[in-house]
Amino acid sequence: MDVEMAVRYQMLTGLVAMGARGNMQDEQQVWLKSRKACGGNQLCLLNAYRRRIGTLKDEYANLASRGPF
Repeated sequence: MDVEMAVRYQMLTGLVAMGARGNMQDEQQVWLKSRKACGGNQLCLLNAYRRRIGTLKDEYANLASRGPF
């Protein structure tokens, strides 16, 4: 899940404008702190990754719906 999240994040940051990229980086930092708070709790980590991957999927779908690139 870590690899999937990282690839989705990198792909998406390459597609958005600079201002949006800064916002994404801020969101990623917040997410990393919440992931770290899970410690070794596997269920917490699983849920954190599922939420983040879902958010990145939604952001990509929103971007893709705006037109061809």
